[in-house]
Amino acid sequence: MFTAYLLLCSDGTYHSGVTKNLEARLAYHEQGKNPDVYTFVRRPLKLVFQKSFNEIRAAIAFEGELQHKSTAEIEQIVNGELQLEVETKSEVQESSEDDSVIIIPSSYLGNLQYFSNLIEHNELILDINERFQKQSYRSRCSIYSANGVQNLIVPVIRPNGKESLMSAIRISYAEDWQKDHIKAIESAYRRAPFYEFYAEELFAIIQKKHERLVDLNKELTVYLLNCFGIKSAISFSDTDEESSIPLKNVMNPKLRSEFKVSAYQQALNTDDFEDNLSLIDLLFNVGKEGVSRL
Repeated sequence: MFTAYLLLCSDGTYHSGVTKNLEARLAYHEQGKNPDVYTFVRRPLKLVFQKSFNEIRAAIAFEGELQHKSTAEIEQIVNGELQLEVETKSEVQESSEDDSVIIIPSSYLGNLQYFSNLIEHNELILDINERFQKQSYRSRCSIYSANGVQNLIVPVIRPNGKESLMSAIRISYAEDWQKDHIKAIESAYRRAPFYEFYAEELFAIIQKKHERLVDLNKELTVYLLNCFGIKSAISFSDTDEESSIPLKNVMNPKLRSEFKVSAYQQALNTDDFEDNLSLIDLLFNVGKEGVSRL
């Protein structure tokens, strides 16, 4: 079960969130463990509303609607005078606007720079007509582990060698890489404040045996966008649609450190802040409010 909740802050404002363990989440807010969280300077707090859901998508969608309500509407919800019902979908829904399109390479758990290019667009087209490049973020991501930056790599099969297009790249299951990735992510982020919200469904997607790399990447991208409340349509490119050279450069791990965001507290990191890791680093450490950093 997942719970969407509302807290009344000491300054009279409201803070909403989603948790799998409400008691632990309330203690987290009251103890003020993360200065990046809205409630950090607005304690003491009072729980004024909660609603439980079987699926995290439904809880996130409900909580997202809460954020768009006025203070008067929030008070009506708290007092039981207004019922908020939200219909959720399994994927991000297509925007009614079609004037903002970007064609971008497919990425495995893309980094902050990758997603910073997506969030202002209504339609996202994943480039599957480009040639697959080894040692790029098309099939790998970077997280922060106890030993520093760690790369997680999806093993692939290139049917046409160096000439293989992204659309033809198959995932290899000769080794249990899924287990290794899940174990590494769990070890790196299980102490992060928002890990419990998102890990279960993320792992469920990784555990699926997708045949093609682009299908795995697409489902993960859809999920991460959903977590941050970003509503954009996602599709695969046609034969004449290709991403630009600047966007292809985003996939180069050697250029990762060139993109900077304001520092946030990273689980296990006691040294200098590590920029531009996979979006899951921001999600687990800061939560959906981290979208403002992109």
